Amino acid sequence: CFLLVLCFFSCVKYDNIEKQTYNFLDELRDGKRKQLFNYMDSINKSAEAVKTDAFMLDFFRIKYKYWQNIKNGIKDKIVEIDMLKAKSYFQEYHFMKYYLFYDIMFISRDGDIFYTLRKESDYHENIFKGKMADTPLSQKIKSNMNNAFVDYSYYESTMEPAAFIIIPYFSGTNHLG
Repeated sequence: CFLLVLCFFSCVKYDNIEKQTYNFLDELRDGKRKQLFNYMDSINKSAEAVKTDAFMLDFFRIKYKYWQNIKNGIKDKIVEIDMLKAKSYFQEYHFMKYYLFYDIMFISRDGDIFYTLRKESDYHENIFKGKMADTPLSQKIKSNMNNAFVDYSYYESTMEPAAFIIIPYFSGTNHLG
């Protein structure tokens, strides 16, 4: 009888430890889930802020014009001076306002990557051609002209998984990138 009682108490104790462990793991999972959602919410808010950020919009416009001029062999001193001024401040501005993002890329509607903060191997490439044509980023840009999230997948330029938030740029009703 003594052994049966001991086994009974031991089994009850084990059930209690198991329940406590599962409760602890559930709380841990819920806490991590909340942290992840809060982090993603802050990322989305920062990305959304780009739409109304006058400096970011001006920099895109200036860099786009500068890139168009280079592409078409046009020399425009005013655009070049504007570009130099904006570019000198942009990196500092990125760290002040958009530090959550590893890189900021400007991609034309035609797929040309005409600006990237990090200047990695994708700089001056076309995302719709060659090795980049089949990437999830390229496919999402082709299929969607609205804000979009591209989930983590291997990105050759960084040689590691990367996720992207796409914010389209319009000048009036003209979609530029």
